[in-house]
Amino acid sequence: MEKSMLKITFNGDSVQDIPTGTEVRALVGMFSNPDQIYAFKINNKIYPMDKKLKYSAIIEPVYRDSKAGAKIYRRSLCFLLAAAAHKLYP
Repeated sequence: MEKSMLKITFNGDSVQDIPTGTEVRALVGMFSNPDQIYAFKINNKIYPMDKKLKYSAIIEPVYRDSKAGAKIYRRSLCFLLAAAAHKLYP
């Protein structure tokens, strides 16, 4: 059975057909500075890299030097600190 194709718009102009269920991380190479992408905005909502695409959408990268990227980085550090404290002092 063949997967259905989704219309994905990148940065408002480039449209591509992508198979349903593709993880967003597979699209990282289509953007500039792929090593600085922390997440993706899919239809203006932020999702992690392992989000599977189920519908046609507009996709924009969230770079580490953006306000949203800084929030993601800070939350990740807080999570790591909490996990380390819990392991040391259960």
